[in-house]
Amino acid sequence: KGLSDYLESLKNPEQDGEVSDASLKVTYLTIVIDNIRNNNQAIRRNSSLLVLALSIYFLLLYDVIGKLNASVIEISDKSILLNGIAVFFSYLYLVNVVRWYHNNDLRIKFDEISRELFNLGILSNTSKIIKPFNILFHTLDFQSEKNDLSIWLRLPSLTAQALVLFGPAIIQSYFIYNLFALNTPDFFSIVAI
Repeated sequence: KGLSDYLESLKNPEQDGEVSDASLKVTYLTIVIDNIRNNNQAIRRNSSLLVLALSIYFLLLYDVIGKLNASVIEISDKSILLNGIAVFFSYLYLVNVVRWYHNNDLRIKFDEISRELFNLGILSNTSKIIKPFNILFHTLDFQSEKNDLSIWLRLPSLTAQALVLFGPAIIQSYFIYNLFALNTPDFFSIVAI
């Protein structure tokens, strides 16, 4: 019954009340900023782990390394390692996508609260200065506002952004293909797929 009530509440959400007290708005803005920073830090960490997992995957796939040692655990079965890394990569990619969308919501809320709290206009340099740094968002801002930079940054930044946004999805598709191509049907490979 608890789950069905929760699902029903998602269909008919109640509107949030407006925060009117300035000190509460500052507290709320601080929480939003902390959440954005935490998400950015987790996305950077997970992205580094994605690159590491991908590197280890190809080193295993092309027999450069044959086993992994992690303190007291040693795994030398190539199939288990390749399947495990593909699942680990999928999990990290999912977490990054969820955190990215959460950051998008937080950035919208940050803009709303900071405009109200500091009496800022819709296009405000102050809001950009106090917003927590994110290289992808800031590059997009510079690209759209600075015409002299836009000429030089457009192709490299679009290429880098496409690589960051779509690269993991392409790699994930490759992993799924390899899960079918390199495995014989057994319990672990079916679970990994």
